Amino acid sequence: MKYLYTLFFIFLISFTYSQEKKTETGCDSIFLRKGAEFLMGGSKIIIKNDTILCLPDSIIQNNKDLKTNKFYNNVKKEAYKTKLTKELYKLTFSEQGKASVLDTIKVERGEKSFDNYSGDIIRNIKFKKIDVFGPTVNDTSRKADSWIEKTANEAHISTKLLVIKKNLLFKKGDKVNPFILANNERLLRNLPNINDAKIILYNASNDSVDVLIITKDVFPIGMDLQINSLKDGSIGFWNVNFLGYGNKISSTISYKSPRKPFLKFQEASYKVQNIQGSFISGEIFYNQENNNEEKTDYGVKFERKFIPLKIATSGYFEIKRTREYEFIYKGDSIFKTNTIKYGTQDVSVGHSINLSKSIGIVKTPEYLFVSGRILRESYYKRPNVNADTNQQYMNSTKFLASISISKQDFYIGNYIFGYGRTEDIPYGYLAKFTGGYELGELYNRPYFGLKLAKGNYVNNWGYYYVSSDVGGFLIDKQMREGTLKLEFDFITKIYNYKKFSSRHFVGINYTQGINQLKDLNISLSEDPGLSGLARDSLIGKKRFWVNLETMAYTPLSFLGFKLSVYCFLDMGLVGPSDKSIFSNKLYVGIGPGIKLRNENLVFKTIVVRLAYFPIIHDGSKHLDFTVSGESSYKFNNFNFTRPSIIKFE
Repeated sequence: MKYLYTLFFIFLISFTYSQEKKTETGCDSIFLRKGAEFLMGGSKIIIKNDTILCLPDSIIQNNKDLKTNKFYNNVKKEAYKTKLTKELYKLTFSEQGKASVLDTIKVERGEKSFDNYSGDIIRNIKFKKIDVFGPTVNDTSRKADSWIEKTANEAHISTKLLVIKKNLLFKKGDKVNPFILANNERLLRNLPNINDAKIILYNASNDSVDVLIITKDVFPIGMDLQINSLKDGSIGFWNVNFLGYGNKISSTISYKSPRKPFLKFQEASYKVQNIQGSFISGEIFYNQENNNEEKTDYGVKFERKFIPLKIATSGYFEIKRTREYEFIYKGDSIFKTNTIKYGTQDVSVGHSINLSKSIGIVKTPEYLFVSGRILRESYYKRPNVNADTNQQYMNSTKFLASISISKQDFYIGNYIFGYGRTEDIPYGYLAKFTGGYELGELYNRPYFGLKLAKGNYVNNWGYYYVSSDVGGFLIDKQMREGTLKLEFDFITKIYNYKKFSSRHFVGINYTQGINQLKDLNISLSEDPGLSGLARDSLIGKKRFWVNLETMAYTPLSFLGFKLSVYCFLDMGLVGPSDKSIFSNKLYVGIGPGIKLRNENLVFKTIVVRLAYFPIIHDGSKHLDFTVSGESSYKFNNFNFTRPSIIKFE
């Protein structure tokens, strides 16, 4: 029970710690669509284009006279007859004047709203922190309705102003650079404790301008409960804004009988973001992959990422210990489980060169990036290793270097993988060449790898991303332990149907091993759509799959959780290296599902899915019903990364 007391004490402190007062500016922002009308000073103003206004608090008032749908008025009238149904109504339905699915932001360049102020002097920087529940960065005048939301707002420990300030890429007296401001918006939005962020320029005069930075936190405390049986499960807690400083603390305790001890730490970590404004993050961690302890690692790591026009030199440092239960290959082709223990030391550093300095500050910069890395893996418990068996457990030190050219910018949009919050869609290109040398106890060998990627938004169609990766070790003038990966993703534009909207998603992936180790394979189980079908025997050296999905975003919500429904069709093939991938049996998964997510919380997306498999394998069933948590999806991007081996997985 001491583990439970420790966890309870930590989260009690973080929940009750006195919070900093919200910074008020006397200014509210509101998003107005084209054709909207409002009264100000006795005059009626008609909005010609979609815009965001920053107005004094006294001007913005809730308009109670807006026309609403008769059906919703009748529902509201009946619901308000009792206190209980009144609160349920507030939690379930959006009030008049509030955003609906149709209020989606049009896809546009991230720096578009700053272009007209390029070169102006930043006169003042003001901050506005809005409540977790109720307002949005596009309309800060909204208020929480239900008592649950109001109570949560009062209990929430707001992000301290110093956290926002140390994540700024500009200061008072600087000239407005549209690319830097747009990049700073993205940086703030990507902080784990921030739900959304917006930078507004206003009061422009005499070639100078004021800056308003609006941030909206997430409610930082989350929980994950996994119950396999009454004797086997786990419970996890985390806080992504510990005491308001933007740091993450998390812990998971597993229980299992008749294991001794019955309670055991499965995961624990503490991560500090942007230490002292250096943009270096540090983390100490301990993690078990699941309750069966198939993989356990612990260690410490530090990382500083490249930030265009701000951080030119990046770095990474990690030391960890790992224990795994692995399937290994024996001469009689029988797989057997063994315990593997090893240590990892990983150090890398990179530097960027801006190739676009002469173009001007408004343009998206193009960068040349060079980096080096030393990766050492030392095994101190392993199966027998020789030139023919279990080479993947060889002690080795890899010296890697890469040179990359990249140009990346972002469109902004929403209702893609999120449910209303601003999403940053990367576009651009990346070309990366990696070379290196491995010093191993069995042999020494050079490594070569190449990555090409491109993505963009096609007007009236949607967004595409395409990439190719190929790499391997060179032995006797042949590529060994090589991997070829081809990927294509496409997301259509949003389609609106009254209060509903939808998008279509296409994903195609092909992976092939090139003279790979005979005991190393890939499986169809990595495809989410076929996860209820695949077994360990559905493996091979080549894999091809196609994912088709249609997502419908509904205006329905309950307790702040927005509902979307989807249907999917997934197809996959896997087979040996000496045959065409299309000569193998085609496995198909098809079915419907629903997703629930409250973006004001750090909980995972709740996914309920029913899959039907026309062709089954190895004793699996035709129907598979699952309820699971899904982490937020991140777009493929064109960022610089440290040199690495292309993994066969």
